[in-house]
Amino acid sequence: HPVVPQSMYIFKQPKIGGEVTSHQDSTFLFTTPRQTCLGLWLALDDATIENGCLWVRPASHLEPVRRKFVRNPKHFGIDALQNRSNIAEGDMSTSQMAFEKVADGELEVPWEGKLPDGSHQLPYNGLFEAGFVPI
Repeated sequence: HPVVPQSMYIFKQPKIGGEVTSHQDSTFLFTTPRQTCLGLWLALDDATIENGCLWVRPASHLEPVRRKFVRNPKHFGIDALQNRSNIAEGDMSTSQMAFEKVADGELEVPWEGKLPDGSHQLPYNGLFEAGFVPI
């Protein structure tokens, strides 16, 4: 039976705050033993190319997950992670979270975690050339 484990509002106004780079939602919503979590993006205001609409690559949800966002073992320590503890026992100067590759030979994309070249201003040729479409 479906459940809603989390909901959030992200107020992303044009030209305020940092860019949201290219990513797979499953990087942040990773579940095991199989992918069972779904992300939904719903604009509460009109979203256009000019003010910052969502860009997607059709059928990219069928691609394997390239990386996942995990608790950093350098920060928490291996024992804490194995015991599912929230008490950090590692190097506190390192980031709490880190990206981890999911599998060797994964589908590599040159713009993972950033935007394709030519994507930062109209006519956004880099996004179109990488297969993205605005919605």
